Amino acid sequence: MKESKITNLKTDYNLRGEVAEAIAREKIANLDHRGFLFEYDKKLRQDIDFVRSLRGVDHFSIEKDEVILYEIKSKNIESKNKFDLCEWRMESYLKAIANGIKVKVFIVYFHKDWNISFKIKDFKKSMFKVNNGGYYKRGLLY
Repeated sequence: MKESKITNLKTDYNLRGEVAEAIAREKIANLDHRGFLFEYDKKLRQDIDFVRSLRGVDHFSIEKDEVILYEIKSKNIESKNKFDLCEWRMESYLKAIANGIKVKVFIVYFHKDWNISFKIKDFKKSMFKVNNGGYYKRGLLY
């Protein structure tokens, strides 16, 4: 049997993001990630560019006939850095907020002792820095 590579979740950011998304799916009721259900609101269907921009939303839930969008992020508990977010997604979230849609950030914190904790916060532009390079370039195709 071939030995697998040892992965450090504190440095493997892509895998850490996958772990954070799995935790979010476990902790948030009615969470979905199969694409934003724009059929929810007739007003939104009229703005097809906006609807297309929401295809890249990490997750969403529908609670009491209200859509809540979630951006899932992870970080080391000691880190004071802002989260990276590509420009097109930032614009999508800000437009969603302007249209009366709630946007939340689900944050998974990795601690030194391998424990984790999480928080759900209201989306604020000031929590993020725009990063259109590397991993985020794929989103520019939407």
